[in-house]
Amino acid sequence: MATVAPYGTWTSPISAQTVAAQGLRLGFVALDGDDIYWLEGRPHEGGRNALVRRSADGAIADITPRDHNVRTRVHEYGGGAYVVSNGVVYYSNFVDQRIYRIARSRGRRRHVTRTRRNQSPRKANGFTPMRRSTSAGSGSSAFARITRERGTSP
Repeated sequence: MATVAPYGTWTSPISAQTVAAQGLRLGFVALDGDDIYWLEGRPHEGGRNALVRRSADGAIADITPRDHNVRTRVHEYGGGAYVVSNGVVYYSNFVDQRIYRIARSRGRRRHVTRTRRNQSPRKANGFTPMRRSTSAGSGSSAFARITRERGTSP
């Protein structure tokens, strides 16, 4: 038998936690040739963001390993956590804030930035803020672009 209750006061068998834990968050779509990349926020994996690719043949696969969370701390609000061009992906791992490079042709992951002990530089959109100051209530940053090493392909 149904129970009648005023709007918004009924008891639901579905909790907010249950709803939040079930849904993937999709965003930050990028196109590279015939490939489509996006970030998937995965509540069932501790809320980490996985970078996913759909190739021209329709195959869908994670690009980043399970222990990496594609996210950045630039200005504490995120920023672009990855960039992709010509089959090469650069992304920021949230835990160590290093930028990693994965070439589609090789599938090998390597970090391209260093992090000193007790230091957590913030990186986004393939750029590294070199210094940041806040004076008179406004912040400013200087940025350096990450470039590939001589003699290497993208």
